[in-house]
Amino acid sequence: MEWWLVGTIMFLGLLVLLAFGTPIGFGLFGISLIVAFVLWGTKGWITLVAGSFSSLTNYLLMAAPLFIFMGMCVEISGLGNDAFTALEKWLGNLRGGLAIATVAAATVFGAATGFSSTGSAALGPVALPEMDRRKYDPGLALGAMGGGSALGSLIPPSVPLLMYGFLANTSVSKLFMAGVVPGILASFVFMVYIYTRVSLNPALAPAGYRATWASRLSSSWRLLPLFILILLVLGSLWVGVATPTEAAALGSFGAFVMMIGYRRLNWQSFKHVLANTIQITAMVFTIIIGALAFGEILSYTGFVTEFSAYIAALAVPPWAVILLTMAANLLLGCFLDTTAILFLTLPIYVPIVSALGFDMIWYGILIVINAEIGSLTPPVAVNLFVLKAVAPKHWSMEQATMGTLPYWFLYLLVLVAVALVPQITLWLPSITG
Repeated sequence: MEWWLVGTIMFLGLLVLLAFGTPIGFGLFGISLIVAFVLWGTKGWITLVAGSFSSLTNYLLMAAPLFIFMGMCVEISGLGNDAFTALEKWLGNLRGGLAIATVAAATVFGAATGFSSTGSAALGPVALPEMDRRKYDPGLALGAMGGGSALGSLIPPSVPLLMYGFLANTSVSKLFMAGVVPGILASFVFMVYIYTRVSLNPALAPAGYRATWASRLSSSWRLLPLFILILLVLGSLWVGVATPTEAAALGSFGAFVMMIGYRRLNWQSFKHVLANTIQITAMVFTIIIGALAFGEILSYTGFVTEFSAYIAALAVPPWAVILLTMAANLLLGCFLDTTAILFLTLPIYVPIVSALGFDMIWYGILIVINAEIGSLTPPVAVNLFVLKAVAPKHWSMEQATMGTLPYWFLYLLVLVAVALVPQITLWLPSITG
């Protein structure tokens, strides 16, 4: 069977399964089993299953459940509450200061979790009711929470960047360093947007109150545990004393100790952390297994090689290929989550982009920013569902969707900036080795 026909059948079959509500991991694995049987019979199943599951033994992937466990411990420990309280003291005097403080807290919190949805789950129950009490516009409040939380997948340690490193065979340590400056840039852009919007329309948020300097300084210690945790993970990578997996283990241990130190460790909280870690890990690895099986067939039939060669040979500028991959992922973001997009597309994209001579660290940051835009794009927008779940009951999904819409364009603006100025991503990895 021709390579292009196999690829067409598989992608159309996947769309049909998704249309009937099949979970993405099962859909990927199911269509792979069907095509493998048609092409090679039961021997195809044996090869497919063996190849897919053997990939999971990769040492690097062990970091994923460890980072997930770390994020769950941080969420339970109350560090998000402390971060919001401290930053509110510093920024609360500004009109719209609570929304700005929410973005700042989400930025710091994201550097200790690795997942975007964790930020909304941990900070939302604290920040959103407070903004509701102070009569903030629901769209402004929900947008700040949703947009800021999405930074968790860009600012290291980042599970999506870890996945990209695995798929692209690229240094995860350098990817983590490369995500720092774009993450801070995006956070700054969000804060400027909120301040400008509220300045133009003061009715969106009330005037804040000015905390005393003594109150600001005394509250700053609340940020210290988060910075220690960030330093434990990124610092160990920076100085080269730990691999990403070892850094994840250090971070998990540190977060668990902090949960004990904050007296949040009991049987119920421990069960919650373990249950959520197992649930998220199972979901992520189900998608990984399905996507790996899907990719195995595309590879065996020559689809990846032939399609990559075809794209590379097109008489179009290399930048056009980058734009095409970005546009395709933006469309996929409407229907798939970040993990599925990465594992489905990168086995096809990486050979093409590498052959065109682009820096794979730079491209990885573009891909993850792109995927985070997808996390805010209906109808399948994980961050929006989490946001609605933790928001005050009288705030609607429509308000969450419209509130986060400006951040879709702001992320796109950051994406363009990173694309046009590669040094935004490459400067820090170059000085850290």
